[in-house]
Amino acid sequence: MDNTGTSPLSYAFRRLVKELIWKYLLKHNPDGNAPHVAVFSSRRGGSTMLMELLCTNSCMSFSDQPFSLYTASQAQMQELPLLEYSQIISPDDDELERIFEYTDRILSGQSVVNGPWKFWTSGSNMRTTRMVLKITDAKSIAGALTHRFGLKTVVSTRNPIAQGSSVERNGWDFTGRAFLRNPAFVERWLPGSLLGDAWSILRGNDRLACRVLDWTLENLPLIDATKSHPDWLFLSYEKLVLAPEASVRELASYCDLQGEEDRMLQQLLRPSRSTKRQSTAATREKIAEGDRTYLASRWREKISESRERELLDICSHFGLGIYKPGLDEPVF
Repeated sequence: MDNTGTSPLSYAFRRLVKELIWKYLLKHNPDGNAPHVAVFSSRRGGSTMLMELLCTNSCMSFSDQPFSLYTASQAQMQELPLLEYSQIISPDDDELERIFEYTDRILSGQSVVNGPWKFWTSGSNMRTTRMVLKITDAKSIAGALTHRFGLKTVVSTRNPIAQGSSVERNGWDFTGRAFLRNPAFVERWLPGSLLGDAWSILRGNDRLACRVLDWTLENLPLIDATKSHPDWLFLSYEKLVLAPEASVRELASYCDLQGEEDRMLQQLLRPSRSTKRQSTAATREKIAEGDRTYLASRWREKISESRERELLDICSHFGLGIYKPGLDEPVF
């Protein structure tokens, strides 16, 4: 079995079908009239929902986590630098150039990486000119990617307790060690006793605290870059679910997709493909019902107020206290 629970034979057959569809049926040919879009977020942070909202437009295709080594094909493994826990943190010049060349092949349509393939489903786009890159593993180089390719950059966060609980439920790997073992990251983001404090959390027995620390380390460079880039769009998961109409208008306007708002709002009433696979039946039902408050804060039903404060204090301790106890949306 691979990391998704699929047998090698089933995976190989599925991969062959996808490759044939990508080669002969679905065509991506950029016309240069509008920029591509990058969505930067943590795993289980609402990035799939954003990606699918954008792809309700017929000109849009997507690449779902193109830098993830956990879902990479053999060809991707040969093209990308092999980085610890699939996290691109501080690549050297040669590694960065390899990443740029790899990204350019995706954006130009020369390569298809985790793209759409179910051409028979509603909303599938057979001929596309723009690409959405859903990026969860290269948040530290958001600025470099944006500058190199002239991307429209959308940054999304979700409350780290909610996000971490979802990642824990799925049993995915922790990412924090990759950051703590990276000298450049430590020098920039973990001065003084912070490195030791982080290791103490990771070596402890509180798994949810480790997940919250993962979120914090992953997002420190991204949120810092976002604050210095007023031309980027910051759109939290909580705002998207609590104020869908305003969020969709903002997203459509920023990404030059005016006129697509109604279709995007309809998409919000459908579970995303990651939600279908990785969320509970209750969550899928609440999405269909449009119960926005439940979607934004249901995780509070499982922890106490003191536990919420304790976990969010981890983020504040390391300089990323944008989520406050008792509040749904981040203070940014």
